Amino acid sequence: MITDWDDYFIHQTADPILVPHDPAPNFMDRFYWNVHDRESRFAIGLGLGQYRNTSRMDAIAYVLLPEEQRTVRMARRTTAADFADPAVGPVSFGILEPLKRWTWQMRDNPSGVRWDLEFTANRPPVEFAPFEFGSGSDRSDYRHFVQLGTVEGEVSVDGEAIVVRQGLAIRDRSWGVRRSRERQGLHLWLHHRFDACDVFLIYNEARDGSVAYCDGAVVDEHGRHRIVSAGHDLTFVEGSLDVCGGTVSVLDERGETRRVEYDRVLRGYVGGVGYGGWAGAEHPDGLLEAEVTAIDRPVEEILAAQPLLLFDHICRIRLDGGAWTTGSMQLGITRSSQFAYRPKNVVAEDAR
Repeated sequence: MITDWDDYFIHQTADPILVPHDPAPNFMDRFYWNVHDRESRFAIGLGLGQYRNTSRMDAIAYVLLPEEQRTVRMARRTTAADFADPAVGPVSFGILEPLKRWTWQMRDNPSGVRWDLEFTANRPPVEFAPFEFGSGSDRSDYRHFVQLGTVEGEVSVDGEAIVVRQGLAIRDRSWGVRRSRERQGLHLWLHHRFDACDVFLIYNEARDGSVAYCDGAVVDEHGRHRIVSAGHDLTFVEGSLDVCGGTVSVLDERGETRRVEYDRVLRGYVGGVGYGGWAGAEHPDGLLEAEVTAIDRPVEEILAAQPLLLFDHICRIRLDGGAWTTGSMQLGITRSSQFAYRPKNVVAEDAR
């Protein structure tokens, strides 16, 4: 199908712009946002994806509050006009300046949380090494970049407004074919801003403990320095796989090591919000549903209700023993008996 976009000199294949190069039904064009204020009053995560080979678009949003986590799931069929209009249900986005400024709204919805925010990038995007592994229908082949920024605007919880000034934000863009659980024993996805530098990391361990993927960067006044190895020593709520803090260390290509400490403040149990197969699946056109997870329940009950153990906690964080600030810690850990968590040291030969 020919659209207005085909008038621009932007074609990369002989097909019209709306036709992906790969016919896989799970070919996605997707972004993810994480926003939290500096006082840890709330955090918002949202992933929205278009699946042009199946004419679908869906979104998952979760709001972390001190007492509970609220989740909204939305889906609809798409048309050609939606290629440049990422909106589904009450959620809509607008690009004011590519790679610089976005607007993001959540209108009335069953969760009782609304927002109207503007994102401004503080840094150029950081691109990660391609994700290419697997074969046939059991494969991943996609590209991915992230970008730090700040948000201004307002969040409303049950009618009570929270004014957001210089809130912290990360936006994540990816496109291609992606499996939902990529060789995962342990998954870390970190993106932090400190006075001395920014730290970005994606790290996966397979179930045998080997490093399946490790890439990222330390960005400081001297430039961007690729991460070649990472180590971790996580802490858990006693008797569970509920991660509540710990340390992650990274070694960059200059041979310099940085150590980040974590102390959980807001708990985010996001394994059940829509990951693990919901995104990209067949959903009723116009789907809009919400649910609440009470955080004061026993942790064993919360984890038992999650189809996979994926966390996005808001933590106090600090770099190399310096001043504390705020950041998110996204990680996943398998329940498989084939995997046993063991701390890992930074070693140069882990470079991938």
